[in-house]
Amino acid sequence: MKADIRLLPFLFILALASVDLGRRARVISMIAVVLFALRAGEVERHFISVQPRLEQLSKSFSAIPPGARVLPVIDWWQASTAVEGEFWAYGVIRRGWFSPCMFHDPGVHPFRIELQTYTPCSPNWIPLESWDWGRIRNDFDYAWVYGAPQVTAPLSQTGKLIDQQGDLRIFQLCRQGCRGKAQDSWTPP
Repeated sequence: MKADIRLLPFLFILALASVDLGRRARVISMIAVVLFALRAGEVERHFISVQPRLEQLSKSFSAIPPGARVLPVIDWWQASTAVEGEFWAYGVIRRGWFSPCMFHDPGVHPFRIELQTYTPCSPNWIPLESWDWGRIRNDFDYAWVYGAPQVTAPLSQTGKLIDQQGDLRIFQLCRQGCRGKAQDSWTPP
């Protein structure tokens, strides 16, 4: 079992406090404080630098109606950052989207999804090339695609592109084929 990376600063401080450093304690303590300040500054700089991109991604939520069944499609090997790749989860919170990809680890999460849907984002993540696009079309209303250009062709056959912003594409999935404006044909689940 891997130790959570969030525990490392506490373990570092505990180790530093438990060792008798003698006359060098003050110098080593100052070095530790400087290293901590540098790391905290880098985290803050990164947080501020991604805010414009995350704000742009949050605008994509308006393309998908509240309560829709949404499948996030993320190519984790191509996505630029984990923050942007996991940003779809805010749609579950802010817009009430249903997504079996959140809290769907049997034996790990206390929630259990009763709706029987195809879930390619199970704990044993299925490679994008092996996904059953027909079942996805029947079980989901929208696909929130980030950093996965290889799924554009299968999703274009099963749905309609309704929004695109950089690496983000949103497809409305159509059970009977899309006609007219994509958002006009949506009905709540």
